[in-house]
Amino acid sequence: ISNVDLEAAFDLGIEVHTTPDGPTSAVAELTLGALLGLLREIPALSEDLHNGRWVKRTGGQIEGRTILVVGGGRIGIRVAKSLDALGAEILVCDPYLSASACDYSVVSLHEGYAEADVISFHNSGEDCLLGEDDLPRLKPGVFVLNAARGSVVSELALLDGLDQKIIAGVWLDVFQDEPYSGLLVGHKKILLTPHIGSYTSECRTRMERDAVENLLASLGVMEPSA
Repeated sequence: ISNVDLEAAFDLGIEVHTTPDGPTSAVAELTLGALLGLLREIPALSEDLHNGRWVKRTGGQIEGRTILVVGGGRIGIRVAKSLDALGAEILVCDPYLSASACDYSVVSLHEGYAEADVISFHNSGEDCLLGEDDLPRLKPGVFVLNAARGSVVSELALLDGLDQKIIAGVWLDVFQDEPYSGLLVGHKKILLTPHIGSYTSECRTRMERDAVENLLASLGVMEPSA
């Protein structure tokens, strides 16, 4: 709802609804796929074979890695559960989430940065949470994933972290300026996707159905969904 002027809508008496459940699985599964792609260098292996090169690369596994999930909402917790099932140690950072309400270790951002082998952003808000000043706090060899907002992670920090070999790889599905054609295009350690987290047929169908149900509930035609 960052594209909607909520204050103006309220003043005009316009109801604003969201369809938050539809993207949960779609974004979580894409995040998992991107992480596997980075760890096993799947894009590079495919490119090698397409160019006639039979090159075997030794990658890494999810099992045994410490993963910091930033944002303990629907998507973040689904990502946490998926990675937990594959043997990862999960840390969650969310200022609105209490330890008693979470099945995983709840940590501060700086605590998580110091321990994480992978950082996956799924938080709300537009504030930058990973900038150049944060690079010394990161565990060397960390992978950074962002499916939240483009402004959450600084592009310059990512480039600097990759150059210093603090960051081992990056996946971004969100950007401050879209369509994206910025500094990160062409970098071999960065996997880019064009904001397709919710782009599955199942997700789009669910979102469209939920939108119609929201409309009918607002018109008093049906009861709101639980």
